[in-house]
Amino acid sequence: MRRLGAVTERTVDVKLIAATQAELSTLVTAGRFRADLYHRLSVVLLRMPPLRERREDIFVLAGHFLAQYGAAHGLPPRRLSAAAEAWLWGYDWPGNVRELSHLMERVTLFSPEAIVAPDTLEELCLPRLSAVNQREPGQGRDAPEAGDERARLVEALRHTGGNVVRAARLLGLSRAAIRHRMVRYGITRPRGAPGPPSPAVEDQAGSLWAEGLSLGSVNK
Repeated sequence: MRRLGAVTERTVDVKLIAATQAELSTLVTAGRFRADLYHRLSVVLLRMPPLRERREDIFVLAGHFLAQYGAAHGLPPRRLSAAAEAWLWGYDWPGNVRELSHLMERVTLFSPEAIVAPDTLEELCLPRLSAVNQREPGQGRDAPEAGDERARLVEALRHTGGNVVRAARLLGLSRAAIRHRMVRYGITRPRGAPGPPSPAVEDQAGSLWAEGLSLGSVNK
């Protein structure tokens, strides 16, 4: 390789690791992913099973995240009741470990309970993403799931007073994904909508929302 602005070449030794939730071989067959790139990447293939297929990890990870976020925010670590553990076991975790991590962070920040009840998990898990991100290729923005996703996004933006970063946190999505969906569904940010219920908790969580970050533009 040659560095930008350099006149001599350098030898480098790198390893490239790529991750995806898509079935790339199927996309190659459908002409939606470059075959040459697929064969360059697919030297060693590792499959990471989703969280719903390794449920024995859920309680270990949940306990780890509760301790981690309690220490990070200077709050007593929450504990899960037996009923809450049963709720975690029965949930299908479409967002995998990242969704579990975000839920445990919300529990740490927003739940006043020392021992968390399943009703609290149910409340803080909402609004959820269902199978919208896994719909079949023929389904478009007018499919019923798309309407559900739009409604959840509108509700999240209303709940956060139109703050895109906070809405992304609630939905377990990236800021860019939220912006993309707003453009896709023709959603504008509400002004003057009510924000989170507790100003004290809002102050504790302020560092998470990264309000100073630029929202940027969406690449479609």
